[in-house]
Amino acid sequence: MSTYTRNNVLSMTVLAIALATAGCSDRSTTPQDTASTAPAAPAADHGALDAAPADAQTGADEHAAHATAGVPALPATPWASDAPLREGMRRMHQAVVTLGHAENGHLDATQTTAAAQQVQDAANYMITNCKLAPEPDAALHGVLATLMTGAAAIKGDPANTTPVASMRDAVALYPRMFEDAAWKTDTAPAE
Repeated sequence: MSTYTRNNVLSMTVLAIALATAGCSDRSTTPQDTASTAPAAPAADHGALDAAPADAQTGADEHAAHATAGVPALPATPWASDAPLREGMRRMHQAVVTLGHAENGHLDATQTTAAAQQVQDAANYMITNCKLAPEPDAALHGVLATLMTGAAAIKGDPANTTPVASMRDAVALYPRMFEDAAWKTDTAPAE
């Protein structure tokens, strides 16, 4: 990634986080009634980012930069998923479920911050390991941006769980965007 692109990505990330922490990221529309075009994707080989933490953060910044792009358009037919995407989204789902407990006042600040960190860890795992075609990769950027921006806001103020609702909506987009036959079974609540 060029220095120019990195600087633009960093600027967009700062803007996205500032908007989220200022309460400007209100997502009052549902994924079903929002239709926007997914941003154009750079090369979708996130494996090229290496596994080093700094490189994973660069990838995270790239995904977070798409936060202002809005909810991606849903494909006519779900895109193929790869194993890292499926694993990462299961981790993401569990972290967002845990943050739901914070919404109800069942977690303290340390637990809430830890759950928000799990969201960021799941995103970094996907950024480092997923290899998707450009169009689904670009759409995934929008989903991950919402999740990562929400996690950053919650880590900044664990008492404010407002971002959890938009994070839950972002996770709900995943099975509508990507093929994942075991999603409902793997993410069903325990009885």
